[in-house]
Amino acid sequence: MKISITSPFPVYSLQGNSVSGRRITGLLADAGYDVRLYHDEYSEDTDLLIVLNAGRSADVAAKFSTESGQKKKIVVVMTGSDLFPFDGVLKPETLRSIEIADAVVMFPG
Repeated sequence: MKISITSPFPVYSLQGNSVSGRRITGLLADAGYDVRLYHDEYSEDTDLLIVLNAGRSADVAAKFSTESGQKKKIVVVMTGSDLFPFDGVLKPETLRSIEIADAVVMFPG
């Protein structure tokens, strides 16, 4: 199984989503999965897309969903800014990602 993880920040950024992405990539690689971390993209031959930050990565999730149809799976990871929006209201992009996801994971920090 080929897994792509996408972060809304550059792969080697010190932003929380990228740090989490590197950790998750390492854990999945250690478990034997073919996994790569990307900034706002994914590999064309991906079987599973893990989206870090439902709101900021909504366009990537929507593109993957459209291109792959029902054949491939999407896991949306709701991170801190998704779970605790400044105005207390979930953004439309966040809700769109949740709607197209096959699974949603809450990861506050």
